[in-house]
Amino acid sequence: MKRIGLLFLILGLWITTGWANNVRIEGDVRVKPGDIDPSTGIATIRFTVRWDNSWRDAFNYDGVYLFLKYKVDGENEQWHHAYLMACDSITDGYEAQMNAAGNNGQENKYEGLFVHRKEKGFGNPVVKMRLKWKITSNAERTLTRDDFVAGNVFLSAMGMEMVYIPRGGFRIGDTKSEMTFKNTDVTIPADKDILSEGKYTYSSSKQTDDKTKGVNPPEFAVNRVNDPGSTPTNAWVGDTKEPDTEYWKVDFDEAKTIRNIAIESVPGGRPNKWALQGQSVEGGTWTTIYTGTKEDWMIGSMRTYPCTHAIELSDTLTAYLHYQIKILQTDSIPVIKNVAMTTENIFKYIDNSVIVTGPQTDMNPRIGLFADDGDKNWTGTTPVFYPNGYAAFWTMKYEISQEQYVTFLNKLTVEQQRVRTIGAAFERLVEGQYVFGPFKTRPSARNGIKLASIGTNGDPHVFANDLDPTNEYGQDGDGQTVACNFLNAGDMLAYADWCGLRPLSEMEFEKMARRPFPEAAIWNEFAWNSNKGNDFATNIQNKGAKTEKPNGNVNAGKQPGVGGPVRCGSFASNSSGQQSSGASFWGVMELSGNLAEVVYNANVEGRNFHADQNVYHGNGTLASNGSTDMSVMEWPVAPNAFGLRGGSYLSDAKQITISDRSKHWGVYASTDETSAVRDSTVTFRLGRTAPVLSVVSELKMMNGKTTAVDEPVDTICSGEGYTLEGVVPAEIDGAYRIAWYVSENQGKLWDLIAGEEEPTLTVSNLRNINEEANFFKEYWYKRMIYSNGVDVVHSHPVKLKVVNHDVKINRYRDTVDIYDHSNGIEVIASQQSTFNWYWIRENSGNRELSVEYPAVEPNLHQINFLKYKDFSDSNKSEFDYDNETNETDREEKVLIETHILGSCTRRDTIDVFIKKSRASLNVLADAEQSLNPDFKCGDVLIDNEQTKGVRYKTVKIGNQCWMAENLRREISGGKYLCYNNDVLNCKRYGYLYNWNAAVGAFTEKIQGICPKGWHIPTYAEWKTLYTVVGEAAKLKSQLGSWGNQVYTAVNMGTNETRFSALPAGAANTPGNASYFARFTGYKYIYEGAWWWTSSSWTGGWGTYYYYSYGDKYGWDSGTQPYNAYLKHDLGWSFGDDKSWFYDGANRSSDAYGRSTARFRDEIYMSVRCVRDLPEE
Repeated sequence: MKRIGLLFLILGLWITTGWANNVRIEGDVRVKPGDIDPSTGIATIRFTVRWDNSWRDAFNYDGVYLFLKYKVDGENEQWHHAYLMACDSITDGYEAQMNAAGNNGQENKYEGLFVHRKEKGFGNPVVKMRLKWKITSNAERTLTRDDFVAGNVFLSAMGMEMVYIPRGGFRIGDTKSEMTFKNTDVTIPADKDILSEGKYTYSSSKQTDDKTKGVNPPEFAVNRVNDPGSTPTNAWVGDTKEPDTEYWKVDFDEAKTIRNIAIESVPGGRPNKWALQGQSVEGGTWTTIYTGTKEDWMIGSMRTYPCTHAIELSDTLTAYLHYQIKILQTDSIPVIKNVAMTTENIFKYIDNSVIVTGPQTDMNPRIGLFADDGDKNWTGTTPVFYPNGYAAFWTMKYEISQEQYVTFLNKLTVEQQRVRTIGAAFERLVEGQYVFGPFKTRPSARNGIKLASIGTNGDPHVFANDLDPTNEYGQDGDGQTVACNFLNAGDMLAYADWCGLRPLSEMEFEKMARRPFPEAAIWNEFAWNSNKGNDFATNIQNKGAKTEKPNGNVNAGKQPGVGGPVRCGSFASNSSGQQSSGASFWGVMELSGNLAEVVYNANVEGRNFHADQNVYHGNGTLASNGSTDMSVMEWPVAPNAFGLRGGSYLSDAKQITISDRSKHWGVYASTDETSAVRDSTVTFRLGRTAPVLSVVSELKMMNGKTTAVDEPVDTICSGEGYTLEGVVPAEIDGAYRIAWYVSENQGKLWDLIAGEEEPTLTVSNLRNINEEANFFKEYWYKRMIYSNGVDVVHSHPVKLKVVNHDVKINRYRDTVDIYDHSNGIEVIASQQSTFNWYWIRENSGNRELSVEYPAVEPNLHQINFLKYKDFSDSNKSEFDYDNETNETDREEKVLIETHILGSCTRRDTIDVFIKKSRASLNVLADAEQSLNPDFKCGDVLIDNEQTKGVRYKTVKIGNQCWMAENLRREISGGKYLCYNNDVLNCKRYGYLYNWNAAVGAFTEKIQGICPKGWHIPTYAEWKTLYTVVGEAAKLKSQLGSWGNQVYTAVNMGTNETRFSALPAGAANTPGNASYFARFTGYKYIYEGAWWWTSSSWTGGWGTYYYYSYGDKYGWDSGTQPYNAYLKHDLGWSFGDDKSWFYDGANRSSDAYGRSTARFRDEIYMSVRCVRDLPEE
């Protein structure tokens, strides 16, 4: 038996010098009395740390985690954690990061510290440091200066090599490994989709006419708009539920072989049965390629483009010119939001891994974190406290070594040792036996930990490394640096708590094994980031020594020449590359093979693991039974919370891939400390959430806003591009990667923008063709900069609101004549809008035009009938038509500005042809008052009998020549009015006259107030006009605001005759309703027009009431003039409705016989004149 005296060298009563993982702590770690400040109780500790193959490059760096334990000499004394205050001196070029772990750094109680390079470099560090330790900081066993004077305090410093894994995105899962993380939906990438608008011809069974054309056409199914709503916007919509009737079709320019198809729909828009069919020639037989059900059409997607659920087609040999989606059976109208097709089979190479882009990861069986592993709880997001690998963290460079575990055991009480080794079987061990495995007289699976000495009187046992039993304990060759196997989840939790670190999650395992974002995941990827080069070790040189060296690059494949774990880092050498050393991109070793590592899985139980705060790390102490004293609410102990990752020396090639999850749970039936399974293939490594320097780097928008404001929003028109300006902060030192993400569902799902890795982002063709009212299509953007130790954030995501600026204009050319007749420009916007109309004048600036019908539908629809006056340079009122003539035809342009949702402006230009007017001629040719013989109907008549020389347009209708305007003659006596006493109404609608002033006598073709050669029309002449015209609408002007500016087909006229009737209304003055009950005062402007005639009729009308003769009713009677009446709803009357003005009137006996005179004197109407001579 080896001499017990050698154990003192192993334990190091004053100092522990470790070779495990190549960390050496050198120097006198004891605290001398002179190193303690008597007034504060603060001790100074000095020592030197060495380790090999250290680096800091542009991506990350390694370091050493140091922690200290102390013990007071005497009976029943135990080892305790030394809580440090600070490192107040360290070799230049290095820095110390204090580990504020389980005690959260309160009262200078740091569990340890990380030492690492400050600058880029490589080599073997020699770092001298000076630490401060308050000797009363651990309440479990406070110390005094006298304890040190007496030499009773033993101090032990321990270290382990660590690797810093920077914050950043990465891909998890590799599509093919067993139970790997993946998206179940296979998305067809946009660059592989061969369908797009305008590229090929699309059609469908849907019948369209002028009203339905353009509504949900077949082209909408390929518009590539990501519209995740549940309504059939941006979609092709069929029109029948009849079986075997509906289809959607694409005609290619040449025959193509379709390998994959994907279809997005909406709830209630999926057929029960459908088929993809191909046709070689037009009119040929349709061949069915695939038959499916409604489950093939995706609904409820957070993204509808790129299409999310590709179907792999079995008929991949025949090329067809035409393809159709045939609806075979359906209970509802079919809806296709997007359809995508490929000519190459994406299933042969697709990367269906999950991108981790933030501290929480969306879980979703379709698009999100998911594994087909028996767990049904893949919904929601990973908890904020669960380490999903995105945050920066430290990890042990190697799996825990046997020397490290021996040191741990030798710092425990005997009861704690029992639990942390073999439980109840511990009592049966005798000195010199191997602790782990079935064999006690020789190492099992290369585990050389041996019980060296049994403590007496309750003292702890002593353990040692002795892989080679032919020499003394702890000699080179005894496997100190061989990875320690036979460990379980309880051991991992206890060791983590004891040293001030924490366990790792399986998502962190994949992060440190995979290349950084945006590198793709590789199918069946090993830790050296290739799915090739797995050279299994078959033999070992220098077994158990610090120089142990196996051949190959990975310990796997159950090789008989190995038989267990090998030395930590043994595949690496100064000259080896990543693949030959089996290292990960970040420099972490043995993530494939050697030993399977216990981790918290990402399943429902494992996600209860907390790691985001300092208090969720170990605090340096254990429970008396050797278990962690962390709360099970934070470090869960449920058996199915744990999994194994990375495979072991017994695993085959598939099991050592970094995404293999074949042992994601079910490893332990129980984690009870006395019954937990110990296996020769299992170990652990630990980590620590790393503090990160957070730097805010805002983005600048084109409107000048930055992401620092609460609402960094801008609005643009559909189809426009946008630039988000950003910089790389000066705090970033070294390599960095930039990733841009976009969300089209208000941050619920973020998609990587492939290929965008510059600080500034420019996007193009942001579209919104959703016709839903007041709908903004929102694109949210955020930028991530992944770097070495610097967390770059911006305060808010950018929100771009894209407006559907689709405006339908019925014509882009119009013609206007002197009668103000035009075809009308109709503007229909998709969203709430305001409109401005301008006459474009090249040399004198644009002039805004008034709109006749501005609110056909409020803020959506306008109709403008352009006016002759619109294109006059006159400064007169738009209602002043005098002297407005145009001697030549000319071309003009009108600009329509549509301001959509107050934020997007679309501009359209209309060409307008202005027809020249006819000659302008005086009524009278000379001073002798003779008529002008040159006048022809259609000429502009100048009323030179009036001093103002008012002009009137004239028009020939049938054989009659009519004025095309109401009369605007002033007469003596004041028996004419402007509606509402507004002179502008006189200019637009003409004057209102009473019959006595306008006509005065029942004489056929009486001139009345008409110009010479013209007369007041008779009843018969009005009837002739209507007989020739046939429809009242042809008489009505398109202007004049018929129907009070509310455009309907009923209100509108066409003015085909150019008669240009305007709704001038009428007046009743002094407004005596007892005679004319229809109205009082001014009324019916915009609703009707009344004109006097020179014809009369005799009879009774109205009702009257005789007070003096009791309740008697009768008809008033007498001779009254006919009038012509044109209503806004196209109705027409020639005076046959004789009692219209009297309807419902009640008059006393005092009024009997007087209503005839009142009517002629108190009712005011318009006057139209007709020419005396008939027209040929």
